[in-house]
Amino acid sequence: MKLKVPSYNLSLDSKDTDSSKKLLDDIIGNSGNKPTTPLENKILEPKCPNKNAAYDLHLDNYLRLTNKEGSEIIIHIISTETSKNIRTAYLKKNSTGSIKNIPKGKYKVHLTYGSHYAEKTNNGICTVYFKNEKASETNKNILDLPPIKTDKGINVPSYNLDITKER
Repeated sequence: MKLKVPSYNLSLDSKDTDSSKKLLDDIIGNSGNKPTTPLENKILEPKCPNKNAAYDLHLDNYLRLTNKEGSEIIIHIISTETSKNIRTAYLKKNSTGSIKNIPKGKYKVHLTYGSHYAEKTNNGICTVYFKNEKASETNKNILDLPPIKTDKGINVPSYNLDITKER
């Protein structure tokens, strides 16, 4: 069996390094505290059929998002090569979660802030939106997700994104 571990883990746009360190210490057990909420259960993918969703179950990578916003967030992971949205997810306010098994490639992260999450299907395409949209932005950082082969197995890059802007 090949070992799959993150080759690096970067925090993007992290403004609150003490909180990030505390969260990491809680996750890996250095602080003696347990995380107050499960990390992997807060990200929701659309319930309507999403033909655009792309997964690579052979890659154990993730984009972990921490929402310190007073708003809910819709996350779109967009290929820089094709400009296609390969994943869509929803994150509740003041929560943390992960989007896993992202195919290798380079991606932008587009964030939409708002409240009253909703879904609809038009011509077989699933669309997610907020009934009360507040703002949207594309994160300036590029997620580069190439698996790296080593003599010990495959290292898989993963990222953390702390969302802390006031709206």
